[in-house]
Amino acid sequence: MKFTAGQKFVDFIRHKKEIKERKIAFLMPIHPPHFEYAKNFLESFEYYKLDKQADFYFVFSNEEDKKACNTKYGSIVLPDNLKDINRERGIINVKKLYGVYELKDRYDYIIVLDSESLIIKNIDLLEVCETFFSNKILWGVLQYHGKSDNMSKMTKYASDFFEEKDRIKDDGLDLWFNNLCIYKASTIEDFFIKTNLKENITKLTFWHFDYYMYMYYLLLYHSFKPRNFLNIYNGCASKFYTICVDFMTKYMNIATPEKHKEITRLVGRKNKIFILIHLDRGELPSDQLLPENKYKNKVRYILSCFIPNKVLKVKIRNGY
Repeated sequence: MKFTAGQKFVDFIRHKKEIKERKIAFLMPIHPPHFEYAKNFLESFEYYKLDKQADFYFVFSNEEDKKACNTKYGSIVLPDNLKDINRERGIINVKKLYGVYELKDRYDYIIVLDSESLIIKNIDLLEVCETFFSNKILWGVLQYHGKSDNMSKMTKYASDFFEEKDRIKDDGLDLWFNNLCIYKASTIEDFFIKTNLKENITKLTFWHFDYYMYMYYLLLYHSFKPRNFLNIYNGCASKFYTICVDFMTKYMNIATPEKHKEITRLVGRKNKIFILIHLDRGELPSDQLLPENKYKNKVRYILSCFIPNKVLKVKIRNGY
């Protein structure tokens, strides 16, 4: 950071202190097919100035991917003994958990996101994190006909490594992607001990979803409680995003545009939602997409709802 001759030395000290005392980091696993998503995310991350509150790290599978990305942000690369784990064996979960463990001694909170995400407003990140661990609530959905096959797999695998798995009480709720994935750094070592993840990390499959395991840890050892906010008929989750916008704006930090045609309702409203997820899923109305490039037009449409077009035309320089 450069200072003019007229600025006081105290400004420099304040800047150094701000960097040193950052308590939050964002962590994102990434691979080359999703570099475009990462670029869009970082455009929003910088536009809403969350880079002033938190640091950001990518987790790469290897040095080649890191070099190809050419990022100006922090980078974590899997060690050799974890590099050969393929997608079926849970490489995405390995990258997230390895990254979280690597950062646990540097920050108070670590927020883990997939690359298909977008920041849509500035918010007090420390307040978000502290409120989550103070309220001790995991929001979930009760599906009318019980958990889907996929959700049953996720919950079964999430309990695999806990010796006290029989004490896990999630009230039959689907907890996935209703809660922002926030890890409290002071709990990470104990989480790894309780699940023996230092050994079991090489056993992870696609179904060992990292944050589902951590949510079960919070239920077992940190007095978190599951809370239902909607009964969904026949597993039709898309209805949730239409029916419960009002609920989401009061209690949630994440939302998805998947089959959600009223995304602009979030603009300018008083709410806690500051991240959109799952930009790679579902479709917006056909008149908002061009057939030759659905992904790019879909994402640009969503971006344009929250970031002025003049900003979108400015490319990030010096890598992303």
